[in-house]
Amino acid sequence: MIKILFFSSATCKYCHAVEKHTQEMAIRYGYPVEVIKREENIEPFEKYNITGLPTVMLLHNDKPMWQATGTIEKSKINAEFSKWSY
Repeated sequence: MIKILFFSSATCKYCHAVEKHTQEMAIRYGYPVEVIKREENIEPFEKYNITGLPTVMLLHNDKPMWQATGTIEKSKINAEFSKWSY
C-alpha cells in the first residue's frame, strides 16, 4: 500500500505551495496523504530524521521509498508518484 507523508510547519513559507501540489498528485493517483505539522507531532520527524521543510515522503508498505525536501516542483512529484501507480 502506498501512503504519502507531508512534513510541514506553520512557519514554513514554501510548505503551502508544495502541499497543494502533493495533494493534487495524491488525488490523481489515489494515494492517502498524512500532513504532519512539526508543532503538533514531532515524533514522525524524529522517526524519519526529517530536518528540512517541506518534505514529501512516499511509503510503500510503511517503508520509505522516496523523499524530497524543499521547493519541489509539481512535475517532480508527479514523476515519482506515477512510478508507483498500479
